[in-house]
Amino acid sequence: MRLLAAATASLVAVLMLTASASAAGFKRDQTPLNLGSGGSGTVHSSSGGAFARLGLGLVLVVALIFGIYWFMKRSGRSRAGGGKLRGGIDVVATAPLGPNRAVHLLRVGDELVLVGAAEGGVRPIKVYSGSEADALAEALDPSGPLRPAQPSRNLIDELRRRTAR
Repeated sequence: MRLLAAATASLVAVLMLTASASAAGFKRDQTPLNLGSGGSGTVHSSSGGAFARLGLGLVLVVALIFGIYWFMKRSGRSRAGGGKLRGGIDVVATAPLGPNRAVHLLRVGDELVLVGAAEGGVRPIKVYSGSEADALAEALDPSGPLRPAQPSRNLIDELRRRTAR
């Protein structure tokens, strides 16, 4: 223990001697600074340009965020429902059930297919054949056939009543 204390003290003494020896050789710089030809010796700086750049950058970033939001909202609306999908599949109606869960009524040819969509995938719930689909459409809207572009809230309610167990 005493040996460790003596070694530490000698190491500190050596470091102090080398620091003082190097400090003795240090010369202070006495060269005058050239502050320009203003004559007064004071330097004036303006940060207006930096604030303008900061403000312009902020406006551009906010505009970019709103532009991306608008584009995502617009592209999401075209896929949300009431549109024609590939292969002759029409989205007749959509009813959200919760976060990431919904029930969709699709017209595939002359059939109506009720499907449930969740995180796990898409599963068919009930398939209405052509005659059942026409009878369902007739019962809900006697004025004409079921149109995919006009989702009906009564249709979803009628499907819930017919498929509930």
